[in-house]
Amino acid sequence: MLKILLKDDIDLQKAHDKYEKFTTDKELRFQAISREKFIRDQFSREDNAHVAGAYEKSLEAARVLKDSDVSMDIIIKSTGLSSDEIESL
Repeated sequence: MLKILLKDDIDLQKAHDKYEKFTTDKELRFQAISREKFIRDQFSREDNAHVAGAYEKSLEAARVLKDSDVSMDIIIKSTGLSSDEIESL
């Protein structure tokens, strides 16, 4: 069935040829895997930076609320921080 499809569709045949070359070439597979790992690592670093930024904003909000004599319960609910984190500010 695949041979019939490949014979009738030149674009599909070209894609299949590239797939065959890719799956049999260890260096190409290694490069593809390395590239994929690099991209995942980039996303992970960006995500970690975003989380760290959000945490810093929560700390700053907690500082402001604590300095304004807002109750600990409200600060915890507002920022998601623990009471230990807030008390250490």
